[in-house]
Amino acid sequence: MTAEVHALLKSRDSAFRAEDKAALRTARAKLSRAKREVKCTYAQRIHGHFQESRDSQHMWQGIQAITSYKTAPSACDSDASLPDALNDFYAQFEAQNNIAARKTIPPPNNQALCLSTADVRRTLCRVNPQKFAGPDNIPGRVLRECAEQLADVFTDIFNISLSSSIVPTCLKTMTIVPVPKKSTVSCLNDYRPGALTPIAMKCFERLVMRHIKTQLPPSLDPLQFAYRPNRSTDDAITTTLYLSLTHLDNKDTYVRMLFIDFSSAFNTIIPQHLIEKLSEPSGPEHLPLQLDPGLPDWETSVSPDREQLLQHHHTEHWSSAHCCSLC
Repeated sequence: MTAEVHALLKSRDSAFRAEDKAALRTARAKLSRAKREVKCTYAQRIHGHFQESRDSQHMWQGIQAITSYKTAPSACDSDASLPDALNDFYAQFEAQNNIAARKTIPPPNNQALCLSTADVRRTLCRVNPQKFAGPDNIPGRVLRECAEQLADVFTDIFNISLSSSIVPTCLKTMTIVPVPKKSTVSCLNDYRPGALTPIAMKCFERLVMRHIKTQLPPSLDPLQFAYRPNRSTDDAITTTLYLSLTHLDNKDTYVRMLFIDFSSAFNTIIPQHLIEKLSEPSGPEHLPLQLDPGLPDWETSVSPDREQLLQHHHTEHWSSAHCCSLC
């Protein structure tokens, strides 16, 4: 039902009530023609989801459009004290961090990581326009469509942040939307924190991550699928099944599997320990990562003094999470 079809329906009804046969005949003809055009356009849009789709997301969007399927929003507890309790729960990991951040002294001739305008522009152009905006309310479509104009500005901001080893406070804020993991919630851990950070910060982190990956040793486990390009959970499941079934083809064999699920694995990582591990010798070459000396200080400045905004039933509650890495 488009605006044009709706207007033609009103014209047909008006002609019917006025008992104007000529106008009614014309209105019906225009309505039939508009219906055919709308149906043809709709069919082409649905076919496009399956014919030109580059990923499974477009395919599922086509199936949802055909079936008119819409996910029902999960009901959240209406307790007024819940947002404050969740804020305290998500920020509890700071209590486990008693290690003070130590600044490293870079050598006199140290050259900080410098990002190019072309890399920043390329990263902005790859932003998903459907991605939800963070606390800064800058949508991804704006960053993508205006990448040419914003590339120089963000390049200066990112390079100043890297040279000073300080992340701007406005880029560290996050909005948390609690999503129930199941229909019946019994404890705070049953809420999954949906963290929304500024999209510009995600682009910044992606650029730094790309640099760190170039310094990784070639001794990474070939069966590691997380945070590896062109690898996914489906690849891990397929590989596990293939290796298990291949082994079971042999006579008198069996397979033992151990599945471990770490609770709040990323949130419990102490940033200072992570930086020390990155600098320690590792792998068969026993060589540390050749990171820029100022980069560890930049990484440790991402978490401290981070402010989080928890949204619950359109109610906002601010809290300070000094070492919360929900993103």
